[in-house]
Amino acid sequence: MKSDIEIPSADGVSIAFVPEKDKTGKRIYSVGVLNMRNNPISQVIINAKGSGRIKGVEKHTDSIRFMIQDLPVGAYKAFEILVRNSTELTNEYRISFFENGILYDKKVTVPPKYVSLQKKQLIASIGKPGVIAE
Repeated sequence: MKSDIEIPSADGVSIAFVPEKDKTGKRIYSVGVLNMRNNPISQVIINAKGSGRIKGVEKHTDSIRFMIQDLPVGAYKAFEILVRNSTELTNEYRISFFENGILYDKKVTVPPKYVSLQKKQLIASIGKPGVIAE
């Protein structure tokens, strides 16, 4: 049955990490979803979780679900803040959304230290540099 269900490609929707500073001046990352498709998307649900080792200790974050009602073409919408040591974990984002009444689904896995090792690029919709994960 499940093999009979066709879910089309969700290319053009990405996770973006934008470096920021908290009130104390420590580096954090604003994490958001970026819509680079040709149409607006809606009912965007993101499931986020992280796991891995930090300083030799196994760590797991809670699985958290976020909802964004509408995301226009070219728009970026932040949904969580990632503290710096969380970038040492493998972070997984499952994104589901509707476009023109069709359901799309995508999984983005961000390996440890990916955010700090990648070259930042300008995210035009917010006018700030960041790291994009497909």
